[in-house]
Amino acid sequence: MTGNGNFAAAKGATLDFADGLTTAGTLSGAGTLRFDAASTLDAGAHLLAADIIENANITLGAGTSLTNAAGNDFAIDPGLCSTIELAGAAGDTFTNASSFTCSGTGTAYVDVAFINSQIVSAGSGRLAF
Repeated sequence: MTGNGNFAAAKGATLDFADGLTTAGTLSGAGTLRFDAASTLDAGAHLLAADIIENANITLGAGTSLTNAAGNDFAIDPGLCSTIELAGAAGDTFTNASSFTCSGTGTAYVDVAFINSQIVSAGSGRLAF
């Protein structure tokens, strides 16, 4: 899926990007946004969703500064023997102002400048920076 509009999930609902997403739009809503295939969030993209679940690689496009806003949860969930990456180009940043977690049995790599002001945790699996 591509587009620069608003992608939103209502409370109790899940919007699943099963075939991936490329956008510079806004990801919002009181529900869950789930990435089950490789996706790219380009400059201008905003995370305003209550819950983000990353089950596949997410790449930040050149010039992207993405923030996990206060009150939101960003979870990376690598499966058994799998590796998931949150990556970006030189100068890209990911700011965590809420909860950033790793669960699952695989490895989650954060390969982008990461600015943390709240909670980073690994409940299971491996979280590497």
